[in-house]
Amino acid sequence: MRQVNKMQSSSFATIIFMITNQTLGNELPPIKINIVTKRVDKNIEYSRNVNTSFKADIINENYTVAVYSKDPCTPVTISGDGLNGTYKFVQFHFHFPSQHSDIEDSDRFLEIYIVFLNTKYKNGEEGFKHFDGLLLVLTTAQITKTCNPVFNNLVDRIPDIRKDINHLIPLKKDINLSYWLPKISKDCYYGSVTNVNRNATASFVKCVKPVFDICQDQFDSVRSIGIGRNIHSV
Repeated sequence: MRQVNKMQSSSFATIIFMITNQTLGNELPPIKINIVTKRVDKNIEYSRNVNTSFKADIINENYTVAVYSKDPCTPVTISGDGLNGTYKFVQFHFHFPSQHSDIEDSDRFLEIYIVFLNTKYKNGEEGFKHFDGLLLVLTTAQITKTCNPVFNNLVDRIPDIRKDINHLIPLKKDINLSYWLPKISKDCYYGSVTNVNRNATASFVKCVKPVFDICQDQFDSVRSIGIGRNIHSV
């Protein structure tokens, strides 16, 4: 177990939270969601190493569960037409209820935010200052009667991170990001989220089709950390 690097935490999880959420007590201002209705009709691709498994840490961010890559030397990247450069994978985390979803019965879905940083910036704090700094790939997991053995890699660590907030704890098994990332197709669309008062923006690619199923027990375990308690759409 290792304590989360202060710069790392403020660079990504806290920044994404600041851009896209309100906390209890309205500590942060509301967001403005700008959705470009044009569907993705250009070539957007992940790097060839997307199928390569890597070691990762899980952390209790108090308001959500986040998973950080421990392999910064060969990060998975995303690039292509319509994007403002090449972006490298940093972390993913969860939202409930779904914040940027137009899916009916959205309370049956766990939204997954997969966070990428533009490779021309050193860290999240630097990227945060620029319109092209951060890219979010948004997708969902559907809650069904079928439990997901891959998702148990996270669920098995929930008791540990519930005790230790803001400490990175290694996952027992490696992460293969190809399992979590949606296929970029014409079912996806571009958009951006803006924290109005703080003038902060992150671009996103939203893919509506769920990437996999999880069962209610798995969902409840992740949600117990705090998502749904202090994440609200506005």
